[in-house]
Amino acid sequence: MGEETEEQFMFYDKLRSSLFPYLYSMAYTAYKNGIPVARPLPLIYEETDRYDGVKNAYMLGDSFLVGVFDMNLDLPSGKWYDYFTGEFYEGDQKIEYNIPSGKGGALFLKEGSVFVTQKPKKYLDKKVPSNYKIEVFPGDDCEFTLCEDDGITMQYEDGNVAITKITLNKVSADEYILTVGKRFMENDSYEDIGEKTGFDVVIYNNRLPREIILEGEKVEFLQGERSSVSFRIPKELHEEKEVKCQVCY
Repeated sequence: MGEETEEQFMFYDKLRSSLFPYLYSMAYTAYKNGIPVARPLPLIYEETDRYDGVKNAYMLGDSFLVGVFDMNLDLPSGKWYDYFTGEFYEGDQKIEYNIPSGKGGALFLKEGSVFVTQKPKKYLDKKVPSNYKIEVFPGDDCEFTLCEDDGITMQYEDGNVAITKITLNKVSADEYILTVGKRFMENDSYEDIGEKTGFDVVIYNNRLPREIILEGEKVEFLQGERSSVSFRIPKELHEEKEVKCQVCY
């Protein structure tokens, strides 16, 4: 189908691979409470009939808004981050979205989101990757539960699932606390699923932090692409205890 289509397919293949910890955790959430991974907007915004007829957008898990087919999109309230371009959009408005070159539609991240991704992989070769990435778009309080199982058996039905709870709390407009809990087995009769990892934390915002304090110590952060900054939570720290990070603007 040509080089352009091949490149587009490879981009989405790598994107899905990077989002696998998020998607898998959302799938486990669906198993536990019945809320699907792909969620129609009337299900999420049930207080209004504004989205009852919407067929060109849906929520993918807790954090992502996907735009498909028609790019005349009605953004819900709040702020939205373009996951492809790094642009920020005010919600509660209708937009005509211009699809970036090589992409198939729109992918927005909701303000007040925290979730886990990984480096793209050709295949899922082991239960726990060597490194995870925590991605954050600060807003109101939010949380994410990273769920890991053996990837093969049905033992997740009996609680053979490793749980890591990650929360983001808004102290003020200029201060947030990111907490990464210690990993535990949902059913403690099972052995832990594998070695704990370090985390690369990536924060998307339209302003730079004044400082980031990790367990009482100021840490250096790097300014990256798409309006982001990043810093690292070492594996040794995560193995030892619950980890708290203070992000100040």
